[in-house]
Amino acid sequence: MNPIWAVLLVAVAFVVVLRIKRRRRLPQIPVYARRIEGFQVVASLAPEMSSACLFDHGVQYGKGFRRKEGPELPHDERCRCASLPFSYTSNEVFNGALRNFAGVHNEVLGFTQEAADDLVAQLKKVESVQLPVDIEAYLAAVQVEESGEAMHAFLSARYTYLTEQKPAERQARLEAKMAAEH
Repeated sequence: MNPIWAVLLVAVAFVVVLRIKRRRRLPQIPVYARRIEGFQVVASLAPEMSSACLFDHGVQYGKGFRRKEGPELPHDERCRCASLPFSYTSNEVFNGALRNFAGVHNEVLGFTQEAADDLVAQLKKVESVQLPVDIEAYLAAVQVEESGEAMHAFLSARYTYLTEQKPAERQARLEAKMAAEH
């Protein structure tokens, strides 16, 4: 056999094998980046912020969520909550974007945004159970990293606001809120 014919035969066999392998590959599935859109309730930090505002801060709702409807806003006459739209791609959701809440509207002078967010988280923990009996117990229960005169003044004003509310009314709101979360 002529060596030229042998090389030509090997080249043709190689081309045929490559074409067969190319046909056997799975078709490429296009990647779709789905968008998750919804709304998030953002509260305004103030000593007279209602319990409804406090507990609804961070609630996400919309078409792609279990909760389709948001809370009725405003909660009361002092409510300054807002319902802000957001949109994430499926990749952002996979990387934890939906777990990142929008920060609270910080209207208190002397607080950083991180301190305000930390304070809201601590207030939710403390106020979801029975309110401490006195201001010292309340200050001890709210454990925040940043302490100072501004924080002490805020927590004192908050405790005064909470104790001036009608206790039965406050307890009914807390029970309704806890029932709605579960």
